[in-house]
Amino acid sequence: LCAGCGTSPALVVLALGSCERLAPFAVVELASVLRSLQSLTVDVGVAQGCLDDILSLPENKAPEPRIVRLLLGSVVNVLQGPSPLGCASLDAERMPWKSLLELLVAQMQPGSSLRGITEIAAHVAWSLGALLAHYSAEATSSDIVQVMGVVLSCIENLSGALGRACLVEQTAVALPLSGEEARLMVQAVLMLCQTAMLHRSRGMPKRLGEAMVRSGALGVLRTVAERMPFDQIVLQRVLCVLDLLRYEAPEHWPLDESHGAQRLCHHVLSLPMLASDDAVRFHAEALLSRLGGSTRMEELGSASAQGNPAASHLNQKLGECWRAKLRPGDLVDAMDTEQASWYEGRIVDVQKDSSGDGTCKVKVHFMGWHPRWDTWIDLATESFRVQRRHRIVRRWRCRLGPKDRLDVKLPEGRTPRDLGCTYEDCSQRLMLPFRTRACTEDDLQDASYRTRWRCGEVLEVRREKGELWAHIAVAGCNYVASATTTSSGGRRSNIASAMESQECTSNAVTNYNTTTLGELLQAGVVMNFWVDLNSDFVQKSGTHTSRRRPVWGLLLRCPQIPHLCPEGGPARWGLLEPCTGQPGATDAHMGKTTSADAT
Repeated sequence: LCAGCGTSPALVVLALGSCERLAPFAVVELASVLRSLQSLTVDVGVAQGCLDDILSLPENKAPEPRIVRLLLGSVVNVLQGPSPLGCASLDAERMPWKSLLELLVAQMQPGSSLRGITEIAAHVAWSLGALLAHYSAEATSSDIVQVMGVVLSCIENLSGALGRACLVEQTAVALPLSGEEARLMVQAVLMLCQTAMLHRSRGMPKRLGEAMVRSGALGVLRTVAERMPFDQIVLQRVLCVLDLLRYEAPEHWPLDESHGAQRLCHHVLSLPMLASDDAVRFHAEALLSRLGGSTRMEELGSASAQGNPAASHLNQKLGECWRAKLRPGDLVDAMDTEQASWYEGRIVDVQKDSSGDGTCKVKVHFMGWHPRWDTWIDLATESFRVQRRHRIVRRWRCRLGPKDRLDVKLPEGRTPRDLGCTYEDCSQRLMLPFRTRACTEDDLQDASYRTRWRCGEVLEVRREKGELWAHIAVAGCNYVASATTTSSGGRRSNIASAMESQECTSNAVTNYNTTTLGELLQAGVVMNFWVDLNSDFVQKSGTHTSRRRPVWGLLLRCPQIPHLCPEGGPARWGLLEPCTGQPGATDAHMGKTTSADAT
């Protein structure tokens, strides 16, 4: 694909397809010759062969960082999003990720010549984090701890370079590296922590947190944040990870690191331009609360912040007065400690304090979860677990449209006759009338109804008398719940593709009225019904049907993958403008990309 750039065309993306017979050195030579090449898409097997070849070069023939970035970007692109070839899922399934992980880790060991090239080290760290995030179901604690050690050692080297630059009074503009390397590395640390959080029931994040604290990760992360004190992206990620480590392994924190973390929180909260960022403010306040510090502006000791109207939101403690006024039926964002995940919650009960004027404890029901997970939260000690609605969990129900995906709950032990369904023999569909609920609270109490979460597709959204309803289609075993991608990259309707394989199901079920919903779905029948989008029986796609739960760091924007934003900078991190929080700061602090990244 060639794009015109003035009078001379610049080759932007090179897509070689599934070229399994293509020699790796040919790809490397081609990428070397095409200096204007920004993105490269090759088969993952070829990409790994290329990496193996160029990473094993002798020290006097160090590979060009740009080529390593292109190859790593090609691999990460396959893992994190659709490639220009439209074959990402196939490539991701057959990727030998374990061998690729071992190859990259081996090249980042102390003494490696590649580790000294900051740009390569940053993109390797990014790729390692993306690799384990994609294969989180297969990743083990030892995998995550090993990779975390490599990434932290790279951050320590980078922090040392920043420190040496400060000693000779170099500015950020004069540094031989950009802030982009630090952002990629701290993002890799966050991705590894989030991967561990998906296995919280197995104690993986606690073991990772203990290993990180013992290895000195607190000092490494805090130092790089202190040496880039106005970088919004670095501060977001560092505060988020420190908040997580304090939550998972508080007993292992040294006293001096606790004091250092408090100083860092005071720094960001005292600067209105930094504190205006939701993620920075939330994690700084939560971390101070866990450390036993105060978030009151007058106690931060910052004369510049006192009396500043822009910082007035800091003039209240975490236990704000609105929490004391919570009543049954109020909607909030609440954190579940079993998974350390944030969900929309509803207050179902309250306990008053001794004076009877305010609320000291609230019982929260997590929307989309069984009532057995309802929990009491003490507002005196755990107020950070209750936030105003949509502060953490962004609005998503009102933004749904046709072809969007949803997790919906169905009573698979009930029959169509019980629910009042009609059956269309010509289309092999079960139909439920509008405003007739497929699942109710009573279904949850009867174990014989076997309520189960299914992945469905939105056909229509309708607002009726102040209620928001969605027309959902759910199919069974013949419907694999994966989006169908056409050769042109366009997306077809999942239900339409499911119906193509249902011609043989008419003879599989003889009596639809007495057969359970579970059996009908297993036979490939499609069920159409309406759901109240504000009910407990709807959740984001993947919350219950996969491992994509809203884990720690929900306020942080996901950065663009390499192929979509190869130049890096503010566009990669979702910033509208290069805002660093420093008055009068220029683009230099937001991290202009290096010449190798820019064309």
